[in-house]
Amino acid sequence: MSTSLIDRGATAAEPALDPAVFAELVALAATVDDGFLAGLVDQFVHETEPRLVDLRRAYRRGDVPAVRRLAHGIRGSSAQLGGARLAASCARLEQIVTTTDLRGHAVLGEIEADHAELCALLARRALGGLSSSAE
Repeated sequence: MSTSLIDRGATAAEPALDPAVFAELVALAATVDDGFLAGLVDQFVHETEPRLVDLRRAYRRGDVPAVRRLAHGIRGSSAQLGGARLAASCARLEQIVTTTDLRGHAVLGEIEADHAELCALLARRALGGLSSSAE
């Protein structure tokens, strides 16, 4: 796949927070203790932030195996919480590192922006009204 076919439009079309996945988490949280969902969100935020720092460093070094591994891990954990856009951005980075050079791509900035947006949405939902509608 050429880099021209891997564009931001495909990932931007994804919701920042998939309402169906989040609704499942809300339903699961209703069957366990009150802090379950807030705990998941807290764990995601605290574990993902250092992984983003490592991803940024690996990206700058051109360390393709590390970039692929870190992007894959962030992709999986964000998808489990409903972070569709972040998961898609990470998948896009995984594709880029298998098909082309890392230089000249804005995807790392997109991943960081998608992460910040997802964390803000999750915090509001987990600590707020737990509405499962997308924003």
